[in-house]
Amino acid sequence: MHGKSVGNERVSVLLILLSGLVLRLIGLNQSFWLDEAAQAIESSRSFVEQFKLAADFQPPGYHLIVHTLVQFNRSEWWLRLSAVVPGVLTIYFTYLTAKRWGGEKVGKWAAMLLATSQFHIYYSQELRPYSLVALWGVMSLWAWDRFLINKKWSWILVITMMFGFYTMYLFGFLVLGTVVTTYLTRRKQLKLMLKHVVVAILPFIFWLPQLWQQVLGSRYLVENLPGWQEVVSLPLVKALPLTVGKLLIGRVPFDFTLGKIILTAVMTGSVAILSWSVVRKSEQTSKFWLVVVPLLSVWLFSLMVPVIEPKRLMYLLPIVYGLVALGGKDKRWGGAVLTLIVLMNLTVTFSYYRFSYLKREQWRQAVNFIETEATPDTAVLFAFPEPFAPWQWYESKGVKAVTTQTLRVRKETNLNSLLASLTGYRQVYVFEYLMDLTDPERRVFAWLYDRGYQQREIKDFSGVGFVYLFEWPRFTANTSL
Repeated sequence: MHGKSVGNERVSVLLILLSGLVLRLIGLNQSFWLDEAAQAIESSRSFVEQFKLAADFQPPGYHLIVHTLVQFNRSEWWLRLSAVVPGVLTIYFTYLTAKRWGGEKVGKWAAMLLATSQFHIYYSQELRPYSLVALWGVMSLWAWDRFLINKKWSWILVITMMFGFYTMYLFGFLVLGTVVTTYLTRRKQLKLMLKHVVVAILPFIFWLPQLWQQVLGSRYLVENLPGWQEVVSLPLVKALPLTVGKLLIGRVPFDFTLGKIILTAVMTGSVAILSWSVVRKSEQTSKFWLVVVPLLSVWLFSLMVPVIEPKRLMYLLPIVYGLVALGGKDKRWGGAVLTLIVLMNLTVTFSYYRFSYLKREQWRQAVNFIETEATPDTAVLFAFPEPFAPWQWYESKGVKAVTTQTLRVRKETNLNSLLASLTGYRQVYVFEYLMDLTDPERRVFAWLYDRGYQQREIKDFSGVGFVYLFEWPRFTANTSL
């Protein structure tokens, strides 16, 4: 009977993992958006250049993985496997961790909640390090939980923490949470835990000079591009509720439609009730600090450096779902509430599959359209220092790209000089993308009108926004082409 029980357990866990994999493979070939294209371009550089990341505020761990993958294939689905595989492994280690907390049923419920989470699915399809750092996070918690009982797991704890530090800077706040929880529950082992943390951090010392360059680059953007801080981080007043809301409900726009109000209320209410059941149990209260300490410390740190974003805290999701599953363990109605949460997860997930506005920016479609319509007398204009990363990644037919060569177009900006290379081009496609930051007064449009160009067409690509076609009727062929 015991062997049959173990067999059934393995089958059910395997089914959860397969379901999680399928949900993360659907739509994997979406177009890269801005950050993903930038990641792909940076990872396509030489091996040595993977350690020169002044333009990306991340350590090199994930870059090295993508650098390896890009040597074999450059398609979206292939490169995004670097997020899909960690995502599925995170489901498995969530099962293992929650199983240690409350038994087999708790482990499977936690895994099922994560497998169906739209937020986790979305970022398990993102060519960025969020899925990978969530894996290192739950693996380090799994190893830490065992380490508190048996020291032979210490080497796994050190390795997972070290990989986490080299994947995302905010991983350190999760480690802080484990240190605080160790102090509260196993104070005699705190000194040993701190030694392991120091060993995991030591290799990171070699990265500090590059980290300083990234800090300087980030400071330059904040100082020279008003509004950039709001793009990369949530407003502090709204940060905590929005972070919790998006982690639980998913990456969907918040508005006051009746359906979303009901969904939000039922989801957060269900999670709150089950989580509170755990907090009330003195022997389980300590696990609550694994969420609270990282969340609050990142929020406080954002007072100095704007970093708080739900996707950067996705490593909290396995803990949250572990607590939720644990809260439903001893309740007669616990299974019904957990089932309701899974169904709500799936509702949001299938909405993500269905609606284009919930998917990524359609840069591939925009570039393909322009390349199809372009003639030798067509140029593309960006209000940015260089063509946006997705244009660089997807453009393959040599369409002329012109930029304003500055982060922000101001009154004193000499567009006559900066855009001189547009001379002789009959058609100019203008991307309005990010213009609210880089050219809020649309001086580029005014410059085109002053030169005799007329707006002929507007195309709208989901996420990318409007692309304007300007034509110059008084045209003399560009004989230099």
